[in-house]
Amino acid sequence: MKNSPIKSMTGYGRSCIDSPYGTFTVEIQSLNRRFLEIHTQTPRSLNRLDVMIRLWIKEKIGRGMITVSIEWKREKEGCIQVIPNLDLAKAIKSGWEKIAAVTNLSFLDHFNLSLLAKEGEIFEFKEPSIDEDKFLSYLKKGVDSALIELQKMKQIEGGHLRDDISKRAKNLISLISQMEMQASMGPEKYREKIKSRLDELFEFTSEIEEKIYREIALMAERSDYTEEIVRFRSHLSQLDRLLQEPLMHANETRGKTMEFLIQEFLRELHTIGSKGFSSNISELIIEAKGEVEKIREQVQNVE
Repeated sequence: MKNSPIKSMTGYGRSCIDSPYGTFTVEIQSLNRRFLEIHTQTPRSLNRLDVMIRLWIKEKIGRGMITVSIEWKREKEGCIQVIPNLDLAKAIKSGWEKIAAVTNLSFLDHFNLSLLAKEGEIFEFKEPSIDEDKFLSYLKKGVDSALIELQKMKQIEGGHLRDDISKRAKNLISLISQMEMQASMGPEKYREKIKSRLDELFEFTSEIEEKIYREIALMAERSDYTEEIVRFRSHLSQLDRLLQEPLMHANETRGKTMEFLIQEFLRELHTIGSKGFSSNISELIIEAKGEVEKIREQVQNVE
């Protein structure tokens, strides 16, 4: 199956595999989690394979809460042998007879088969002999088939996430370009505003104009956010690569990297907002932060 650049963390896959040892039904469900968290629900007879099952999952998935449910319906000829512990049963019966004799109670009124069944060691459960390697190959086939179905669903949802994030990223590119334009126009507007105010108060001289230019130059230096714009564009380029480049391996995660980029987006916007000196910049910052928050919501579901 061709790798998709973005995968959702939510999905479901199911498989049913017939084997000489019976039928394996595997269901795998994936939900949002910041890290990888695996839960297994298997028959007691498969508990010994829990570590192996987790390794199979880790090979294909890098993030999310994964619940693996396995049902094993055995073939009749491969059923577990149930061997009663007759010596223990006789000993228990004898013990109850002695209690009945001492308490003058009827033995049959207090002793029955259900009482024996409560004893944990009254039966021995003997597994039929199997070829472990062959058994594992069938079980893994079931897990892999369910994983394929799960990944298909995750990739479909991931495509929708990718489209929405790409749209938001394009909006950010437009907003950053507008901020960049405001940055170049800002000092000149500020100079005109100061000059207009001074014209109203007294005669405007070349000496005053020189002082105004010095003040504006100092203000422009303090309010220059060119570096922040450059870094913001760099982060957008990194985000675009994550959205476009194919995955290198099945369990590669990109959501964590995107979460980091979101933090950097907000950091740069905060700095630009603190340096900006016009209401236009403030409006653009608010709009850009809104787009970043919408990206954050989507990234929370990206593996």
